[in-house]
Amino acid sequence: MGLIAKSNSIFRKLFLTITKNINYFYASIFSFCISIIILNILNFLVPTLVAAKLTLIFIFFLNFLILLKYYEIKKKKKTLFILFILSSLFFRIIEFYSFKFGLLYISNINLLWISVFFLSNMVKFFFYNIVLTNKIFHHD
Repeated sequence: MGLIAKSNSIFRKLFLTITKNINYFYASIFSFCISIIILNILNFLVPTLVAAKLTLIFIFFLNFLILLKYYEIKKKKKTLFILFILSSLFFRIIEFYSFKFGLLYISNINLLWISVFFLSNMVKFFFYNIVLTNKIFHHD
């Protein structure tokens, strides 16, 4: 009976992990769609690179809230916020300069935005999944 209980526990954890990742994926898609809308609106109001910077700042705060919700962070939120700021600065600088460089070759800002963020989000997904499943952010 113990083996069956352990198997059920393993499958339950696997199912919950998959479900959490799918929900996080949907939230990320929502965040990404919002970023395209904001980028296009701001692009009419300010220069393209300023619009990109303002969009990245807004998305930073939105993504932080998404991470707190979907990874169910229960403790050390200040530590996570500092880690998130540092990692986001790193990722945002890479994204901004990739976007800036890409403007030399791709004039469609939506296509460029999608390309840059698709690659960046693939890397971030693995990075945050490793960091945020760490026991220091959860009650045991």
